[in-house]
Amino acid sequence: MTERYRRKKKRMKDPKYRAKYRAAQLARTRRRKYGISQEVFDEMLADQGERCLICRRKRKLCVDHDHETGEVRGLLCQQCNIGLGAFGDNPRYLRRAIRYLMEG
Repeated sequence: MTERYRRKKKRMKDPKYRAKYRAAQLARTRRRKYGISQEVFDEMLADQGERCLICRRKRKLCVDHDHETGEVRGLLCQQCNIGLGAFGDNPRYLRRAIRYLMEG
């Protein structure tokens, strides 16, 4: 085990360091996958009142994007983002699901 690895392992036990490390990792991922900086993400978060655009609940939010164009649409909670994905981002299926729920 190298000295560098031992130091990192020790730092990762510190909750403050771990949170900072994970936040930096997440920011890098957002920039790579969606092309948005931490500043843009924070601005979107503030504009939405730190709430999901669909359910309006205050939860941890993730970036929602169009899979065809790659364009970022907004920030959603994981549950709503997965829900859209389950319907293949298809408005017709979503309208049918709404009708189904309203008739039930």
